[in-house]
Amino acid sequence: MAKGKKKKDKIIDSYLSRSSHISQIVLVALAIFGYFYTVRPVYQNQLLAEEVSKKETRLNQLQKEIDNFNPQMQTLRDKQTGLELEIKNLQETKTQAELQVETIQAEKKSLELSINQTKKQLTMAQADVNLAYKKIYIESFDGAVLFEFIRHNQNKSSFDILNEKDKASTENYFLTPYDAIHAVLQEGNPQTLEISNIVPQKIRDKLNNSIRTILEEHKHNLSRPLTDINTIINAYETEIEINKTNTNAEFKIGMNYAEKLNAAYQKEMKRASDFLDQFY
Repeated sequence: MAKGKKKKDKIIDSYLSRSSHISQIVLVALAIFGYFYTVRPVYQNQLLAEEVSKKETRLNQLQKEIDNFNPQMQTLRDKQTGLELEIKNLQETKTQAELQVETIQAEKKSLELSINQTKKQLTMAQADVNLAYKKIYIESFDGAVLFEFIRHNQNKSSFDILNEKDKASTENYFLTPYDAIHAVLQEGNPQTLEISNIVPQKIRDKLNNSIRTILEEHKHNLSRPLTDINTIINAYETEIEINKTNTNAEFKIGMNYAEKLNAAYQKEMKRASDFLDQFY
């Protein structure tokens, strides 16, 4: 009985020991469970609360800063609106200015065209005026040359030359184009036409130089008469000798040869006039 009782006590002790261990494990599990599901969440909640409080404080500070920035933002918006309006006005002004520039450029182009046309007209008009000056001066020069021809033999008629016994006088009867033109050049500016006074001296000098240059180039031809006066006089004297007894025939012969002399003299005058025609 005693052995059985000891054995039974041992079994109970064994169960108690095991129960003690199990209860410790259970307590540890409960402690762990309590920590994770009671203490730790409370602690985390406190941390979160503190963090939320800090965030709310920061949020309030930021909100205050935002509220402080609002007037500045409004001012900037107003400035932006003003600048946008100013830009719009400037763009409109630019557009108007560009239109004005285009209009001015068109007017400028039209004015330049008008000026160029006026310049051309002035150039043409000046050319016409210069041509008129040249014609006036050459006509005056031609008149002076004609006057030289007339003056050269103003004291002797063609009849006088036909009956002239001095050979030197007869040979000098014809005034050549060269001599007549050269004499006018030596005398200076001819003014046989009153209107020739309006011709500028520059044009006179230029024409005189041109006439003088070309005259010298043709001196050989222009300084020799086309007609040999001695041939005319010899023929006249021969016919007079043949008809010396016929008074009427002598008169007609004299008239005939006088006309020949005059015609020959006029040829020289025409040669001088033809020479001057190239300067018109």
